[in-house]
Amino acid sequence: MKKIHVNSLFFKLALSVLAGVAVLSAVLSYVNIYSSEQVFTDMFSKSQEKIFGQIEERFYSLYTDFAEISGAVAEDEAVQAYLAYQGDDTVTEQQLVYQMQQRVKQTKIHEYNNVTLWIAGTSGRNYMYNYADIVNVPLAEIFQYPVTIDASEHPGQVSCSYMESGFTDTMKNTPAVIVCRAVLNRRHEVCGFVYLMVKESEIRSFYDYFLTGNSNIVVFNHANEVISTNNPEYFQAGSEELNDILNIVAQAKESRSYHALRRENGESIRYLVQQFSNSDFVIAGTVNAKKAFYEEYGLYRSIAVAFVIAAKTILAVFFSCAAADPAAFPPCGQHAGFKAAGF
Repeated sequence: MKKIHVNSLFFKLALSVLAGVAVLSAVLSYVNIYSSEQVFTDMFSKSQEKIFGQIEERFYSLYTDFAEISGAVAEDEAVQAYLAYQGDDTVTEQQLVYQMQQRVKQTKIHEYNNVTLWIAGTSGRNYMYNYADIVNVPLAEIFQYPVTIDASEHPGQVSCSYMESGFTDTMKNTPAVIVCRAVLNRRHEVCGFVYLMVKESEIRSFYDYFLTGNSNIVVFNHANEVISTNNPEYFQAGSEELNDILNIVAQAKESRSYHALRRENGESIRYLVQQFSNSDFVIAGTVNAKKAFYEEYGLYRSIAVAFVIAAKTILAVFFSCAAADPAAFPPCGQHAGFKAAGF
């Protein structure tokens, strides 16, 4: 096949025209993509707010049920009597256990097959609602857990904390969320604790299916401790990711819903923080809207395909012209117009 000379007048003119068209197309594409990106970002952020509303609804329902269950158990006289009993009468002890069991069964705990309920007294007495499970950590050690200490210091309130491993056989080496409430005796002294334990993955299931590869969600308790997240980096105390989002949460304390847009490592990251109704729990989310936009519409692939098509079109035009009439494209110095001018 005969080749077209790269220094021909046609080649240079064609190259100039194609370069101009490419630049114009690139500018128009950038403007169009930028405008579309802004619209997408706004819409994406609004959709995240709606998602937060759904997560809050599900989490709040779980939180109120746990508060109701632990409160009913902690305030029950049969439970208090069982934990305070120091006699050795087997019949009396069995009667107290039976009365306590009946009271526990009247709560909503039967609606949560994946939740462990355990009652532990400072006297050493304890009761597991699910007999198929047993505690594998010494009682003295459990009483030193931050969630236990917090519940002891705030009687009547529910304390909640994340643990890398639960303290029962079914949750051994499994990240768990622990809810704890103190049990008070008639003298208003702490005589025991009610524990509700659920796998952290169960909490994460409330929002996991909403997430993409460009977004994260973190749930904080009243002490700004992470109790659930899809990103393990947020569980690392002192990590840059955790410090950044804690700063955002601190700024958001003045308002129930908070938005912020920050540039990090050359990327625009949008933060959304919302406080759960009637609680001190906070949910925070991060979204890299630009990456989400490009991945949602496959722009990286579309741009690559466009370049490939353009390159193939240019090559097809040149080869077609060269094959049709090679003599029509002589080198620049041999063109008739240049010869007549004496070049």
